[in-house]
Amino acid sequence: MRNIRVKRSMNFFLAAMVFVSLSLLAGGCGGGEPVRKGPPDPNVFQPFGQLGNLTPGVSRVFNVKALLGPPENTEFTMQGMVRMDDGTPRMFGGHKLLQYESKGLGFIITRDNLDQADPVITNIYIEALYKGRSTNGLYMGMPKEEALAICRRDYHEKGNEDEKYYFTPAPGVEDSFIVLFEDGMLNRITMRPHGLTATN
Repeated sequence: MRNIRVKRSMNFFLAAMVFVSLSLLAGGCGGGEPVRKGPPDPNVFQPFGQLGNLTPGVSRVFNVKALLGPPENTEFTMQGMVRMDDGTPRMFGGHKLLQYESKGLGFIITRDNLDQADPVITNIYIEALYKGRSTNGLYMGMPKEEALAICRRDYHEKGNEDEKYYFTPAPGVEDSFIVLFEDGMLNRITMRPHGLTATN
């Protein structure tokens, strides 16, 4: 009789251990919050990374429309020709801008990519009406001192032109994260493809 009780106790113990193990796997190891998967959130962006699931220089117009729907407006930037200091002619502008004005977002397709069936987006613009924030706390309307403190803490500052500041993920690469201030507040962020070797 005692052996039967011992066996039943062992079986109960093993069953309880299996239940606890499965519960931990379902809810996240270490008692933390369970992992939640859902659609990409356009109100979260990662400097030098993504806005939602959109990556400058990688994502395409299809990806933008899948996340945000059709653009509210489209326009082309002014196009022209200038001569460099050495006399070499250089074309500028002629890029297509997809605008989501009510969301405070814009996306650039460069003229070199316009002939693609599904063009790559090159720049992502985050502007005043954007209601989200970055993973390290940047948001539109943030006081200049606070925004620069975050950027200088986390990134390498390449320089500035008046109220426009250029940042890189590390020294020696092209600036690909640009913040613009107006009236002492963060007014615009530009995310560009990064990781290129600096040419100047």
